[in-house]
Amino acid sequence: EVEIVGIKETSLKVVDKIFIKPGRYRYKLLFPNDEIKFTMEDQLLSVVAGGQHKQKEYEKGVQALVGGDLESFFIFLKNFLQTVPSFRDTKGAYREQFFNRLVLGMTIAVTDTHTTTSSRTTVLGEYDIALEPKERHGKGWIIELKVAKEANKLKAEAEKGRAQAMKKKYATDMQARGVKEIGYVGIAFCGDELAMAFDEGTYLSTETLSF
Repeated sequence: EVEIVGIKETSLKVVDKIFIKPGRYRYKLLFPNDEIKFTMEDQLLSVVAGGQHKQKEYEKGVQALVGGDLESFFIFLKNFLQTVPSFRDTKGAYREQFFNRLVLGMTIAVTDTHTTTSSRTTVLGEYDIALEPKERHGKGWIIELKVAKEANKLKAEAEKGRAQAMKKKYATDMQARGVKEIGYVGIAFCGDELAMAFDEGTYLSTETLSF
């Protein structure tokens, strides 16, 4: 995993190596200039979007999340799931890892406004994804992902993820750095169906937009 942390007039190099688990590390890199950094981001965004022709739509959909328009983000994510990934991705043996990488990869569209961290261990557990605003007055987001074995379990799993993020205080570090407004989102997947829970008792699902 790679986190882009800045630009310096030096050659590309690793500036930090963070242990995650045996055989797996997260690296922080310095890019030699803006041109290489922006080109890398643009290429990655094009890949995860499913092609350059979908890139603008993709950016708009992901930016809806950090802008607080969760219904638009949900519709974007639902449409993306039903058109881009394959059956083997969404229902295969590694589907949990797939969904985690899917949403994590999407956050490249908001690197101008937010810093992304993932699989970070806190005092009470390990969260899936955190989006921290670069401006302290901005809104941060904690996203917890779940995979449901059956579609009728989606709502419960989404709420479980949201409640877990709040109960285990995954936003503690972000709050300590001065971020006052935090949004908690639980997203549950089952194949190409999903449900999303946010705030208290508010849900979206592929069966109905609100219930």
